[in-house]
Amino acid sequence: MQIEESKDHTTSYEIKFLEKLGTFAAKDCFASKFDRKTLLERYIQAAKKRVDWGKLDKKECLDFARDQLRKL
Repeated sequence: MQIEESKDHTTSYEIKFLEKLGTFAAKDCFASKFDRKTLLERYIQAAKKRVDWGKLDKKECLDFARDQLRKL
């Protein structure tokens, strides 16, 4: 599956998403059942299966996610 080209979906947007990952779900939302650590771990694991990174810099996104995980 290819990501639809979007001027908004850039590496900086993805970094902003990762900065907030695990902090913005509603209390009754499925995602709120997972803490930030788990979500970052799963993001990193899922990245191995991601084929189309579009305009995203895969290395920068994964390095940032790993750095955020180390800080926990």
